[in-house]
Amino acid sequence: LRASAKDVIYTRMRDILIQGLLEDGGSILPTQAYVQVVLYINGEYWGVYNLREKVNKYFIAQRYGLADPEQIDMLVGNGVSPAAELSGNGYLDYKALVEYAGSHDLSDPEHYAYVCSLMDVENFAEYCAMEIYVGNTDTGNIKFWRSRQLDNKWRWIPYDFDWAFNREDGSQSLTYTTGYRRDFFTKYFNPEGHGAGKGFSTTLSRALLKNDSFRALFLQKCALMMDIFAPDKMIARIDELAANIKTEMEYDTAKWGVIRFVTWETRVEGLRDSAKNAPEYFLYYAQQYFNLSDAEMAEIFGRRSSLTEVR
Repeated sequence: LRASAKDVIYTRMRDILIQGLLEDGGSILPTQAYVQVVLYINGEYWGVYNLREKVNKYFIAQRYGLADPEQIDMLVGNGVSPAAELSGNGYLDYKALVEYAGSHDLSDPEHYAYVCSLMDVENFAEYCAMEIYVGNTDTGNIKFWRSRQLDNKWRWIPYDFDWAFNREDGSQSLTYTTGYRRDFFTKYFNPEGHGAGKGFSTTLSRALLKNDSFRALFLQKCALMMDIFAPDKMIARIDELAANIKTEMEYDTAKWGVIRFVTWETRVEGLRDSAKNAPEYFLYYAQQYFNLSDAEMAEIFGRRSSLTEVR
C-alpha cells in the first residue's frame, strides 16, 4: 500500500502511470500491477492510495515462472557491497562484472561477448532508455536480480517513479534536476555518477555504449520508449487515472490539508504538459549526445526533433 512518496503532494499517479504504460506497450521489463484504492482504518477515512505488487524474490519468481524464490539473487543500488544484497548473494560476482567492464574495451567483440554472458544486455538497454525518457530524478533506487533457474544473467527492474516526468519550473538552468527541458542523457551517463549526489556508478552503461551493437540496441530501445510513452497514450492514461480518484481527492485534500484540491488538478495538468513536450526534448538530446545525423535520426526514430536549440 503506497501513498506515492514524493508524488503524494503532486499527482498520486506518476509511478502507476509509467509502469502501466510499460506493461501495455509490451516492454520486456517486469512491472508492478496496481489498483487505485481508498483506505479506511477502523472506519476512519485515510484517503487515496495505490495498492501495488511488492518487488522482491517472490515477485520475480512469479513473473518469470521460477519454481524456487530462494534461488534468486537480488541486489540494490550500486550492488557492490554486502549491504546491497536484498536476497540471496551475488554482490561479489556483480562487482567483478562492473570491474571487468570498466577495465576492458567492450568495443572488442570478445570482451563484449563475455559481458553478455553475465547480463541481459537487452533488458539493460531498455531499462536505461526508459529511465532517461521518463526523466527519473531518483535513478539511484535500483533493483536487479539473477537466478540459475533461468540463465543466471543480471536483469533490472523498473522501480520508483514518484519523481519522474517532473514539473517544468521555468528554471533556465539546464543542470537543474526537474523538468522535461533537462538533458537526461548527459545526467544518466555522467562519468561522476547519476542519482542523488551522483552516488550511483555509470561504469557499466558507459562501457557498454562503446560497443556499436549495444549502442544500436540502446537507440532502438529509445525509439521504443517514444512509442510506449507517446503523448496520446500518456494523456489518455492520465485522464483515466485522474478520473478514477477525482472525487476522492476532494475528500483526501480536505482531510490532510497539505495541498488544496485545485492544486492537485493543476499538478495533474502539469503532468499532461510533460507528456506533450517530452518527445521533442528527448529527440533533441538523443541527437546531440550521440552526434547523430538527420538521416540517422530518420532511420532510428522516423524524424528529428522539431527543436533546433534549447535555451
